[in-house]
Amino acid sequence: VEALYDTSTVNPARLPWRERDGVCMQCHLQGRVRVLRAGRGLMDFRPGLPYEQFFNVFVAENAGQEGKTVGHFEEMRRSKCFQSTTGEGKLGCVSCHDPHYRPGEKDRVAFFRERCVRCHEGASKPSCKESLERRRRVAPGDSCIDCHMPPRQAKDVVHAALSDHRVPLRPGDPSRPLPGPPPQGPLQSYFAGPGTDDNPQQRRDLGLALSQDFASMPGKPMEEALQALDLLKEAAGRDLNDLDAWAALGAMYRLLGDHQPAKDSYHHVLKLHPENMSALFAM
Repeated sequence: VEALYDTSTVNPARLPWRERDGVCMQCHLQGRVRVLRAGRGLMDFRPGLPYEQFFNVFVAENAGQEGKTVGHFEEMRRSKCFQSTTGEGKLGCVSCHDPHYRPGEKDRVAFFRERCVRCHEGASKPSCKESLERRRRVAPGDSCIDCHMPPRQAKDVVHAALSDHRVPLRPGDPSRPLPGPPPQGPLQSYFAGPGTDDNPQQRRDLGLALSQDFASMPGKPMEEALQALDLLKEAAGRDLNDLDAWAALGAMYRLLGDHQPAKDSYHHVLKLHPENMSALFAM
């Protein structure tokens, strides 16, 4: 049967919402730590496949509140627009953005307002409670995004401004940075929620995430290092071919000053992959 459209190129608009968002997550879901799933390579992901089968992204408890430059997905997940939509109508990047077209300044307000109106006006749908007169006074052209997605300062890149993707009902002063401290608290998977749960793969990924987090942020509590060590020992013992877990195990031993098991872990990696540059360098 001949397809109704060209199937040789993936069109995100025709994908289920999770796979659709996966295309954008490659760049716009940074998280605090990103971990490759076991057996996957950096270039394995293909549009149309579930992103979480290739990468596990870990976020802090306050993800979406800290005001970082690449925090679009964490912020959007906090929005009522995202939480209140389901199925094919689930809010995502392409609900508002056209990757092939950027409206000019004179078309910007109408372009994005039309996307808001799709959901917020019509039979049995809530519309803006402010009067048209006030809306036009506060946001020329009756711009939804200028009121509900105001530009604000990024906390991790100087001289950078970006829209508030939490879509707050009452945004307050748009010139102020978002409230909230830098990313902190226990790590949790963006895809699996809080805790390590009993899934062995999730526990393995958390071990890698904790080890990267401990290495990159001096002053982290020792409990985090010991938890990472336990999870990595479990993962490495379960799969002798999981070189990422073995390399991370070596790194944790090394950070803790336990050099012999660190050397043993790196030796195992190099035995299976003699040209592994990171293991060679660490050894």
